Amino acid sequence: MIKHLTLTPDDIREINVLVAGLAEHFDTPEDPTFMHNASIYAHSLPIRVRQILNDFRLTEANDETICLISGYPVDDQKIGPTPPNRELKNDTPRTLKEQMLLIMCGSLLGEPFGWATQQAGYIVNDILPVQGDEHRQVGSSSDEMLMWHTEEAFHPYRCDYLALMCLRNPNRGATMVASNQVVCQLTESQIRVLFEPRFVIRPDEVHVEAHKVTLPKDADKMVPKASLQHAHANIARMINEPEKTAVFSGDPTSPYMIVDSLYQQGTDEEAQAVFNILINTINEQLTEIILQPGDICFIDNYRNVHGRKSFKANYDGTDRWLKRINITRDIRKSRSRRLTSTSRIIF
Repeated sequence: MIKHLTLTPDDIREINVLVAGLAEHFDTPEDPTFMHNASIYAHSLPIRVRQILNDFRLTEANDETICLISGYPVDDQKIGPTPPNRELKNDTPRTLKEQMLLIMCGSLLGEPFGWATQQAGYIVNDILPVQGDEHRQVGSSSDEMLMWHTEEAFHPYRCDYLALMCLRNPNRGATMVASNQVVCQLTESQIRVLFEPRFVIRPDEVHVEAHKVTLPKDADKMVPKASLQHAHANIARMINEPEKTAVFSGDPTSPYMIVDSLYQQGTDEEAQAVFNILINTINEQLTEIILQPGDICFIDNYRNVHGRKSFKANYDGTDRWLKRINITRDIRKSRSRRLTSTSRIIF
């Protein structure tokens, strides 16, 4: 399931020279100029890094639905304490190089983008436990298992890849994954039903919660209030009038999947029965990945579902902390939901 590369000392030296030079010119990875040129800067990453990500993007091997690059050294003292919430965004001077590396690697797969209705429109998101969210179905929970899902399964512009970079994980919070090869456990008739538009998915908690911070002006030059209101109106419409979709598409032997174990259901009795079988099959196939500091994990969002096991948070600055970006292979398809052709925030 995992395509894996461990960085060598030479790889690390090349990366450090590159990010150190970029850090002299940019003070945030959200800088529009940095984002615009990230794929060009990525040409200076070690050839082994470029090669593995290029192969991952093009081959879609059945046994390689996750790409893991490990071994990048993270200075636990330098990055500072794990933030108490996702709103401060004051860690950038301490984690700038890690965030830039994540963006550049992601740019070799496609275009990083953000959601106006998620983490205030930042492109680089924080995944960390927040006190008070322990039992919610959001990435900031801890005591509660985060149920597995396709990222933004409800949205037509969902990402092609979800990228996670681990800064620290002393809690050993485990990411749960299962690939599209669960199809091998299904019958032909069950697969046929899953290829038919007989299912609906509603937005998850993350996109319907109230936002406590404003959109950063360094993520987009102008974010009209009306556009944000329009984004929330679209979410409300998807809740009240979800469109029928299929679970599977593409190759029946290695299908693309849109699956959400909590927010999806069949629209008729047979479809729901088959969906329940799929849910149980995926539950049986789940495996764990415990990310270590410096690990960069790319999950094929069309061929994998992911979640997270529960863990005990301490809220003392030492908790599990990941950086996350969404990556699309075709930014044009969301043009009607972005302010300009160069904007990366979907409303």
